[in-house]
Amino acid sequence: MQVLTAPFAVAADALSFFGSALLVGRIPVSEAAPAPGGPSVPALLREGLALVFRHPVQRAALGCTTTVNFFRFIANALLVLFASRELHLSAGATGIALGIGSLGAVAGAALAPRVSRLIGLGRTEILGTVVFPAPLAAMAFATGPAWAKVAVLAGAELVSSTGVVAGVGGTFAAVWLLASPVRRIVTLDEA
Repeated sequence: MQVLTAPFAVAADALSFFGSALLVGRIPVSEAAPAPGGPSVPALLREGLALVFRHPVQRAALGCTTTVNFFRFIANALLVLFASRELHLSAGATGIALGIGSLGAVAGAALAPRVSRLIGLGRTEILGTVVFPAPLAAMAFATGPAWAKVAVLAGAELVSSTGVVAGVGGTFAAVWLLASPVRRIVTLDEA
């Protein structure tokens, strides 16, 4: 955004969505239309929520994930203000730090199977739930020249994104996509 200025950055973003829509539109679809007269959307929502709240593992996972995401995303909203107002970083420097930090998601995806096999799925989720928000504290210690501040922000985001993907995301993927016969599950109690 710093290089292109806001109007061009928004236009480039819009073009990327347009390109994505064109590519997704080219994917052949061969699914049948849903039968008319099925349950209403509110009925399906009630049924889904009842299932989640009745199942102890799903209820705990929902509570944990909701709480962590709520506070972490508040911090994410404030991160840009902190970087610009307190650390006096430019938009470009903040973008570079966050871009480098996002590579942790790739590392997390690679680590998820190994970590969950080594310590188990439950402990992996707990670890991810701690590692995802914990690096926020390190950001408070970002001082010195601009490159050092960028390095601290990038490192904190790298650890955080590794934690969320390897821990929380990796656990859910392993539980629901790898370990379960997804196509045959009718209820969570059958999983």
